[in-house]
Amino acid sequence: MNEDANIATAGYEITIEITGEDSDGNIFPQNVEWQENNGVAHDINSTSEEGVYTYLARIEGPHLLTYSSSSTVNNEIQLAVSAKRIVAHLNVELSSESVDQLGEFTVNVTAFDEFWNKIPVPPSTLVDSTGRAEILNQGDGVWRIITLDEGSQTITVKSGQISEEQTFTVTGTLEGFFEAGGVLYYVGAFLAAAIGIVLLIVLKIVLTGDDDEWDEDEEDDADEATPERRKPTRGGAAGPSGPAPAPEPEPEPEAEENDYSQDESYRIDDEGTEWWEDDAGTWWYRQQGEADWAQWED
Repeated sequence: MNEDANIATAGYEITIEITGEDSDGNIFPQNVEWQENNGVAHDINSTSEEGVYTYLARIEGPHLLTYSSSSTVNNEIQLAVSAKRIVAHLNVELSSESVDQLGEFTVNVTAFDEFWNKIPVPPSTLVDSTGRAEILNQGDGVWRIITLDEGSQTITVKSGQISEEQTFTVTGTLEGFFEAGGVLYYVGAFLAAAIGIVLLIVLKIVLTGDDDEWDEDEEDDADEATPERRKPTRGGAAGPSGPAPAPEPEPEPEAEENDYSQDESYRIDDEGTEWWEDDAGTWWYRQQGEADWAQWED
């Protein structure tokens, strides 16, 4: 019996030649029956040549091949198959498919060769996530994901030309809302609160009103529409009535530096005109905005 090798990597094909020898020492090709690990030998195939077989190495581990001829001669071959260190399949599992915003979960990645033999996850394997999540490699095919943006997100694992995806859902939280928006959300919240306070103050003013200020506005309008002047009463007696005459260029009764506001008769009417009565019983007035006093004449 001849064989190409007794150690192979998954995917390799081993050629096995079986020969027999008669009592005279003649050697010839011998066809045999095969078993693998005491069961059916699925990976051994005959060829067009008598006594030549091929064995396709697929499953990692030790393999015991036994063969026998019609003359009940039995023999065996020990083979060792190792996995092919090229990723052909990826299995991605999430520790949770639903997590709160700023929460975390783990991604467990398992790699296989083309015959589904488990192999180490290559260091070059990349894990990416939508939603601006933070991805931390824990080694041995494990990654820790810290979420940020809410909504439906996708985890993508890629090794060489092979990639696999898994989806998960992030439930929004108040803390996560501000964290996702950063400083802009904080500023926006402050401005919204300030605008709300201003609106409440304006609404309160509109609902309650301010009668004093409103009356003053009406009085100002009346001042512009009605140029009449009225003298306040003194001691309960009415003063001169009727509109004030146009001021005449008469001398002031006293020097301007006199403070008539200290006089007992000093008054200011509703239109803002100042009035005072001298010792002779004569009334004097000064309209708002004027500098000189004028004598009142009925």
